[in-house]
Amino acid sequence: EEDFLLINKPVGVSIHPSDSEKSTETVVNYLVHKFGEDFSETFEEGTVRPGIVHRLDKVTSGALLIAKNVETLRSFQSAWHSDTEKIYYAVVKGTTPVRGSIKASIMRDPQNRQRMMVSDSEKARPAHTDFKRVAQTQDCKYSLLEVKIFTGRTHQVRVHLSAIGFAI
Repeated sequence: EEDFLLINKPVGVSIHPSDSEKSTETVVNYLVHKFGEDFSETFEEGTVRPGIVHRLDKVTSGALLIAKNVETLRSFQSAWHSDTEKIYYAVVKGTTPVRGSIKASIMRDPQNRQRMMVSDSEKARPAHTDFKRVAQTQDCKYSLLEVKIFTGRTHQVRVHLSAIGFAI
């Protein structure tokens, strides 16, 4: 569209370059390559995520919304943070309850800054995840969940489900 893109981000592709990861195969680098340096210059100077409305983890595939100008970016980000329903699908190991709600604060693991964890620490930020089981394998080894998040913490779905014993 004239003001935005909607792309299907594959597993294994990061949204933006990072100091810890040397890969140049990122969504942001692709956008700059596809649309030229003018694309990144459309946004605030020094931004490392030009046009990125929201993020998906490197190990997550899915629809990624990208604004092509500052006005669209601000509009989408405002909607994203206020009234957009965020629903994900996850395959987890085991048979989950039919429905569940997880309200547990999340923070970076002080021993491993790459990892997020559930914590009661004052540094942890509140997070809320609801899920419902939509299917399971006949042998009950795996469940397919529809997951709704009410907050947007880093690795929230993965951390919350793991905390109750259901690894993605």
